[in-house]
Amino acid sequence: IYAYDIAWEPFFGDINQRRAYDPLWRSWIDAHYGSVAKAEKVWGTPAPRHRDEVSTPEASHLGSDGPHRRMVADYRRFADELIDERYRAAADRLRVLDPNHLISFRMTVTGDPTCDGSHNMPYDFPGVAECMDFLAPEAYGRIGDWERIRPGMFTVTWARHCAPRKPVLW
Repeated sequence: IYAYDIAWEPFFGDINQRRAYDPLWRSWIDAHYGSVAKAEKVWGTPAPRHRDEVSTPEASHLGSDGPHRRMVADYRRFADELIDERYRAAADRLRVLDPNHLISFRMTVTGDPTCDGSHNMPYDFPGVAECMDFLAPEAYGRIGDWERIRPGMFTVTWARHCAPRKPVLW
């Protein structure tokens, strides 16, 4: 055993799964902007609503550019912070029991530039870079000719940028 694999290809989820985090997203907005109205002014676009409450971005917003880009960037930062908090807590509990083995997980399409994440929002390296001992993107999408392999160069470069002192294991 060289490491614990504490998750298996997780995603932040589709729109219905992400709605479970809406109360935390609203708290994040209040903590960073003071109010939704102030956030919307900075973003230059209204926050999406579900049942008259601020909610997760629409799937189409996650995989495209447009006036919603600032709001989506903040949502991704919120997701990164939440992922870091939760995975750090899990890793810290494991490290109490076993301080000798590495901790990470199979990160599926984390950092994959060919995945737009519009239907099932993936994690991103800023959310896992500090709390995991190594980064482990998945390479199944990289099987094939050079055109399939080349996007992996971005993935590993992005991983190394986010965690320059940690290994990247495909």
